[in-house]
Amino acid sequence: MKKVKEMVLPPLNDDFAKGLGDFKDLLDLKNKIKEGITQEKEIASKIKWRDEILAKIAQEVDFEIPEIILKSEIERMIQHEEHAKKKEFFLEEKEELKTKFSTEAKDRAKKALCLGQIAKEKSISVFDEELAREVNKYLTNYPQDKIKEIDLDKFKEYYKERMIEEKTFQFLENFYNT
Repeated sequence: MKKVKEMVLPPLNDDFAKGLGDFKDLLDLKNKIKEGITQEKEIASKIKWRDEILAKIAQEVDFEIPEIILKSEIERMIQHEEHAKKKEFFLEEKEELKTKFSTEAKDRAKKALCLGQIAKEKSISVFDEELAREVNKYLTNYPQDKIKEIDLDKFKEYYKERMIEEKTFQFLENFYNT
């Protein structure tokens, strides 16, 4: 058995960059890393702005959140938590999670209802052709053998909701930035 006495790192050069993936040279690798960081910051900033504006809107309105919507949001949060943790490490009981998530679920549900109401009042919608184009674009990047496993009607409905949500946020961005 040989002993490792010193770790030798490869030189940072064009060959190293090419070996990592589809990069022309070291400069290309550095530029792609910078672009990725910039995009992540822009996305994080956009998400933060959207959450802040929705929080302000939700704070200004007072209404009772239907119990079915609240329960649905709590279940969605529990499922997310279960997937985020490996099942064998999922120690919290479901009832504890329901209690833990109750306040956040109310907040999320209220924001979603506000966003939906804005979309409704401003007649924000998605045309069938627009939905079909976006769904097809998404599915072309999806493994063909897995497409058969998708419930296309549910997927289209989910995607339509996300598109309306995105258009509503674009409306809010234009409204608050002009």
